[in-house]
Amino acid sequence: MIWHHTGWSNDGKIYNPVDGRACQEFDKRYPEFTNEPRNVHLGLAADGFNPFGNMNQSYSMWPIILTMYNTPPCLCMKESSFMLTLLIPDLKSPIKDIDVFLKPLVEELKMLLDEGVQMRDAATNTIFTMCATLLWTINDYPASSSLSGWSGQELKHNQDAMHVQTNVSKSFVGTLLKNENSKDTQKAREDLENGVFETIYGYKRITTRLINHIQITLSNQLIENVSSHDYHILMQRLQPIGVRAVLPTNALTAIIDLCTFFKKICAWTLDVKDMYCLSSRKKVVPECTNELKALTHGPLNAFSYTACIVHGVRCVVYFRELRRTTQNSGGFTLGEDGTPFYGQLAKIIQLNYLSGYSVVLFHCKWFNTSGKRRSVEKNGIVAIDISREWYVGNAWYDGDLYILAAQVKQVFYIQDPSRNGNNWRVMEDVHN
Repeated sequence: MIWHHTGWSNDGKIYNPVDGRACQEFDKRYPEFTNEPRNVHLGLAADGFNPFGNMNQSYSMWPIILTMYNTPPCLCMKESSFMLTLLIPDLKSPIKDIDVFLKPLVEELKMLLDEGVQMRDAATNTIFTMCATLLWTINDYPASSSLSGWSGQELKHNQDAMHVQTNVSKSFVGTLLKNENSKDTQKAREDLENGVFETIYGYKRITTRLINHIQITLSNQLIENVSSHDYHILMQRLQPIGVRAVLPTNALTAIIDLCTFFKKICAWTLDVKDMYCLSSRKKVVPECTNELKALTHGPLNAFSYTACIVHGVRCVVYFRELRRTTQNSGGFTLGEDGTPFYGQLAKIIQLNYLSGYSVVLFHCKWFNTSGKRRSVEKNGIVAIDISREWYVGNAWYDGDLYILAAQVKQVFYIQDPSRNGNNWRVMEDVHN
């Protein structure tokens, strides 16, 4: 419950909402609330759906869910952490009268903020007064317009990025495949017929190959059996790869920029520099910590593993994936001179030191991408030739085979449909 008070990010990245500017401004404005680390920070999500799927049933179901941001990222977004406070069924959308349904919840949230409730701390076996505050709501545009009138304590209304991305991706694919999901008017369609559509005759073929990665089907120009997560993968990972072979440069650049935008804002880890420019940076003064003292004594022992978890991401050595369809062994790092290295994880070594400290090292096999014919980067997409590896035993890095696990960013490789042969892969990094 007090993780948010001690787990702040110190590397300029946002791993949890408590690392964001909105939470930090709230803490500065209400220090009395912040001084008790067991007080609860909440977010409210609201959206409607048809419980009968695509059936022609005029019915609407609106769940109102609270989520708590006190816990680490790996817990606060789990289903077990969601609190279903209301479930509003109606033959028609209750969105016009939603304030009536929300009134009891609003009253309880006000009481929790102003008065709090007596709670027992199981860790210390003490009684304390716990308060709670609602930081913001999370919803799509229609729900946002209805909830905009319900705003106490300068409540912020956040757009559901996944929902917006799904709608954009559906419309984008509908335009390229010329199906009924496109939002284009007839005049806009005629303009496209005389321009971009002259060059995308192969997009259907490329799309058919790409969607096999997420097990959806293409029938009569319509993509079927698609979930929001499928559109998430399609928009951020597969579409930028597929359009390279069929679109002109001007259209290609705009589409890849759009996909990259969603890729950044939907990442598990947000780089503050991508969100806004930092006005200043603090200088870090090194000090002799207990961890540094333990390292100077050298390792006590070492163990070898075939899998581990780094920054919440599961990493697996490549020989375990020979008969699997999933990938967890791809890795990327930069050399001291900025040279990019792409490879696969071969060994995992954990060194144990005094006082319980440990260091995880990776031994990777790196693909030889030196030369223009083995690595190509265009529009932010990197394609590499994996047919050759660096010659171990005579390579310049032979004396430095192991690197820190924290230095490796996990990536996965997709076969490049725009090139002939089976040796070319498109590198996709995993944002975490």
